[in-house]
Amino acid sequence: FVRFVQLLREGREPRAAAKVAFGQAPEQVDARWRERVLGARPDVTASEREQEDEVEVDEAGARERHAIATETDPQVLAGQIRGLERCGSALTARLLIELLDKRASDRIEEAIALVLSRTRDEETTAYLRGKGYAGAGDFGRATLCRVFGIARDRDAIPLLRGALDDSFWLVRAHAARSLALLDDTEAIPALEKLATHASAKLRIAAMDALATFGPRAAATVAPVAENLEHGAWQVRVTACEALKAIGSREAVTPLIERLDHEGGRVRQEIVLALQALTGMERDWPAELWRLWWTKQERIEALEEKMRAELGREGEDGEPDGRYARPPEPPPTYYGVRI
Repeated sequence: FVRFVQLLREGREPRAAAKVAFGQAPEQVDARWRERVLGARPDVTASEREQEDEVEVDEAGARERHAIATETDPQVLAGQIRGLERCGSALTARLLIELLDKRASDRIEEAIALVLSRTRDEETTAYLRGKGYAGAGDFGRATLCRVFGIARDRDAIPLLRGALDDSFWLVRAHAARSLALLDDTEAIPALEKLATHASAKLRIAAMDALATFGPRAAATVAPVAENLEHGAWQVRVTACEALKAIGSREAVTPLIERLDHEGGRVRQEIVLALQALTGMERDWPAELWRLWWTKQERIEALEEKMRAELGREGEDGEPDGRYARPPEPPPTYYGVRI
């Protein structure tokens, strides 16, 4: 019992903690305890026959799978699924995937996604990417795409790329997000195309994914900026956040042009994006931003021209002695990290 409480304090799921501490699922331990209290048995120790029904912590037994398959209360079912802690066989994986399409419940979906994302068994993960995904319904495929990203399963990248063309929008949205989590830069062109899709939800998912790549998605600034004029304010807000994360100064002009047309949350996001891209902590009206940015572009053009000319003067590779050279080797600094 002390071991059971210790596992709970460590953050283990109660059902999994009971399996580790008592060697059996909690309902079996509870049944023995009830019999002991009622005087039907001398102690709570499992008999040899009862020990044969013990299940491993990493996998659900037939009894647990049956209980999950027949449970009707969503809250109880979600608790039973979380108690699995992780999925250790294709049988359990198939049951959980079937539940995703049979039980329309966010609570159950989250519990299944949590358990599947903890799966480390190679045979089970191969099943999820293969027969499991192929036989899943719309919500099953969507959750699996999400799971592959959370689990950082790079072997699922080809499948996720293909999922960007799925007929169900949620599958495409989760696939976009997972490809970003897996840092698949080759998917950026496909995500760029998705950022101008007719579906507002897909645009948001694609821009969120592009924002994850940061400066590496600089080539997608133009299609992302088009969403600043979308009819849905949620899309416009996401576009501002994506442009800020990508960090390309090419987004400054379209942001300024949109500033006078917005108010409230959207205008606030535009100002935050402009401040991040320009380094100017100002809340100017569009006209002042426009005047300042025009001058700034001219200054940057002159600086670039000067750098080019100085570079041509020093083509012989000899230092001109006007600037200090960095020390070699670089100095070592000692201090306390704050």
